[in-house]
Amino acid sequence: MIFVGSSQRYAASNPNVRFFNDSKALAAHTPPTAEERKTISTRAELAFLYIVQSWYCDGMLSNVDLMKEVSRADLIVGEFLYLCSSLIADKLSLPNVILSASSLSAPTAFAFRLPFSPSYVPQLNVHLSDEWSILDRVRNLLQWMLNYVSYAQDLCSLYGNIKAKHNVTPDKSIHETLGRVDLIIGQMHFGLEHPRPLYPSKYF
Repeated sequence: MIFVGSSQRYAASNPNVRFFNDSKALAAHTPPTAEERKTISTRAELAFLYIVQSWYCDGMLSNVDLMKEVSRADLIVGEFLYLCSSLIADKLSLPNVILSASSLSAPTAFAFRLPFSPSYVPQLNVHLSDEWSILDRVRNLLQWMLNYVSYAQDLCSLYGNIKAKHNVTPDKSIHETLGRVDLIIGQMHFGLEHPRPLYPSKYF
């Protein structure tokens, strides 16, 4: 089954689709214009995305009938940039599979403890060549720090409130719940789109 917001009526004819109320998110969603996007920082843009996502997640978890239907599933399939599936899977004790069509250096990667050391891996929105100077490495490290702040302060606080509201595994921290994943499927060519050099401690 596929669960989407009730505003997405294009999917109404699909018998495998189930809807949840997304009126709150839809009413408050005012995407920035092209001109506004030029002046918005990466963190501010991500923070806005997390807020909208939290409304969708709260709407889904608040739908009792829908959650009963989800509880009969064999596993939960979610998206790398939208971590609501981790809360649902943890609440219902179901396996959680994450699909990623984006960079594995997005701030949500912190939740899954993916190794992306700023010494080796280009961070989100940092465009570097294959030869890094010391200034390039400093710039990459600073972006890593900003990404972590975005995850820890913006994303975790929002999902932490939802976790507490819906009593999702109260014995676990928000970091443990968001990091609950059984399999991550990356839909990109790693060698071309996201090269990750071997770490010095890696042996074969």
